[in-house]
Amino acid sequence: MKPICAFDSETTDLSGSVLRVISFYHEDGTSGYFLPPTFEGLQEKLDSTTPVFHNASFDVRVLRKHGFTVKHYEDTMIMSYVWFPAASHDLRSWGDKVGFPKMDCPNFETATIDELVPYCVRDSEICLKAYQYLLDKFKTDSKGYECYKNIDLPAVEATLALETNGVLIDKEQWENQNKNLEIQAQQLLEKILEVCPVAPKTPSRVKKERGCWNVWDGKKQPELGEYLFLGKDSALTLDGDDYYIYKKFVEFNPNSSDQIAWALKFLYNWEPKEFTETGKPMTTVDVLDTLDWELPKLLVEYSEINKLVTTYGESFLKWVQEDGRIHANFNPTVTLTGRYSSSSPNLQNIPKSGDTGDLIRSSFVSPEGFSLVGCDCSNFQIRILAQYLDALYGNTEDGHALANDFNTNESADPHQVTADLLGVSRKQGKTMNFSVMFGSGAEKMGKVMGCSKDEAEALQQKMLSLFPSIGKLKQAVWKQGIVIHDLYGRRGVYPELNSEDRKISAHAQRQMFNFIIQATEASIMKMLMVQGLIMCEFYGAKYPNLPKPKLVLMVHDEVLFEVSNEYVTVFANDLRELFSQSFLPNVNMKGDCKIGKSWKEAH
Repeated sequence: MKPICAFDSETTDLSGSVLRVISFYHEDGTSGYFLPPTFEGLQEKLDSTTPVFHNASFDVRVLRKHGFTVKHYEDTMIMSYVWFPAASHDLRSWGDKVGFPKMDCPNFETATIDELVPYCVRDSEICLKAYQYLLDKFKTDSKGYECYKNIDLPAVEATLALETNGVLIDKEQWENQNKNLEIQAQQLLEKILEVCPVAPKTPSRVKKERGCWNVWDGKKQPELGEYLFLGKDSALTLDGDDYYIYKKFVEFNPNSSDQIAWALKFLYNWEPKEFTETGKPMTTVDVLDTLDWELPKLLVEYSEINKLVTTYGESFLKWVQEDGRIHANFNPTVTLTGRYSSSSPNLQNIPKSGDTGDLIRSSFVSPEGFSLVGCDCSNFQIRILAQYLDALYGNTEDGHALANDFNTNESADPHQVTADLLGVSRKQGKTMNFSVMFGSGAEKMGKVMGCSKDEAEALQQKMLSLFPSIGKLKQAVWKQGIVIHDLYGRRGVYPELNSEDRKISAHAQRQMFNFIIQATEASIMKMLMVQGLIMCEFYGAKYPNLPKPKLVLMVHDEVLFEVSNEYVTVFANDLRELFSQSFLPNVNMKGDCKIGKSWKEAH
């Protein structure tokens, strides 16, 4: 076994184009550094040791960009994440934890080598100490360590591929799509102003003598420029004069929580049930989504469209680089379930379905001579639930039912099965399945299903009575304690489970059950991406005169490859077969693949 050696690279920016120094800290206590232009001795040091990095997706990318070969390595940021997902994983936090505080950060562009080297070497030292600390911790959890070694560490190569390859953007299509989104937002705003033209703005304090003001009588629809009289300001008297508080009516602002709360009270006599820490009514999208009136429905729709305009509007094009592609950052250490998040830009908020999502996806395209191949797993999360139920309660009829349906019927539709059992539509059956898995409240579920809270609660109880093994599974998860594992050993750590505050412990229980489903999904998706990369290498060798396939995008449970038209159909068939492999021991999986010139077509 090769000795362990931690490495750290310092660059002038995140692109890694200018590499100023690379340091190392060996497990035998020796340290040193390599300097440009040749970094003499670096490749030999990499080859003769097992390199350890803190955030290998950056350091390995930089080293390869500068011509160095890095094959087998360890990553302390990934180790830290697998051990305790909710903790801080940055090197400064680890420096404090292992007793080697990180040094003050110099200016990487202007600092001298004498200033950079001690800083860089200290980072390498912290990295090595963190590795030794975590390796010792994982001795108490072999499942967690196997998840790190067999799933998350290999997936670093998928992160590198996603960030390096990027996905091509049709700028003209994007600009047209942005105009359409802005038109939709404007049309919704006009509808909102028809329902509620005005609302009171920030209070003004004035003398009562300002009686010439047009004061609203509180009965009719207020008009622009009228004032809402709120009474005397008991805290303010100047030169013997009393002051009074007024609010001027201005055009309704759908982004103002205070104005939304006022409008709901005025129009519908709304009584808020949830409040902010400062005592104001909560008017979040989740709250508005439970209200069955015209204005909140319009506000929810406007919020979604406006968010897309803000996030994916004209400013989004700044992320398109010289090669015409977006090279987003894919973050493997942010979510609590093993899922990737993305930033610069965030691609995870693109709606999974509907016209708006399709509109955005139509701008993600393939270059001339290539197609995009999109692939995901049919009914993925329901199949994972079926795996858990069959593994623990397969000797009961309801515990085996889902797995049996998937294994004997290739076109199995669990949402229709639930709908038939409950006497509701398929859409409502799907809502029921996910509400049981992820703990949606009866009020929210009733809103989604178009029924009352009591009716939704009755359906939930009927569902649990038909599938008592689901309730048993939840109890089994909670009894494991604050540390649980998904099907492949991913750790979920929930100390809040032991809280004396029932609201906090109940929230932890919901998160824990969510975890075993979503974490298993994330673990399998990472393994599929790694195997997808192996497929890309295979096709590159099989067709040496044609460009190799590229992994270009990963959003939730969907991956996107850019493939030469010369063999795209064969590649898609192989990818579908890969996604249909049995990653769930008791339940068949089914991969769905589509080919298109845009992400919309391949989705």
